[in-house]
Amino acid sequence: MAEPKIFNVRKADSNEVVELDGVVIDITESITDAVEKYQVDDLKLFESEGRKLAEALFSSLPGGTIDALLVELLTRKKSGLIVTY
Repeated sequence: MAEPKIFNVRKADSNEVVELDGVVIDITESITDAVEKYQVDDLKLFESEGRKLAEALFSSLPGGTIDALLVELLTRKKSGLIVTY
């Protein structure tokens, strides 16, 4: 297996009310291996992992980075969202 890619992204600033920790996201196990290992429906696994990623990102990234990420994700996925009349 090749070495995992490392992407460094800045976290939001802490303030006097909230101290934000950094987050490490480990994406190394394949979805097929996880479905077989945990004996779960792949749709339920996708939903669970999507929620975990959202929690990690929303709890640590600045709002501007979240906004830019959403734009990038929707731009990349837009062909699946096109409705023909």
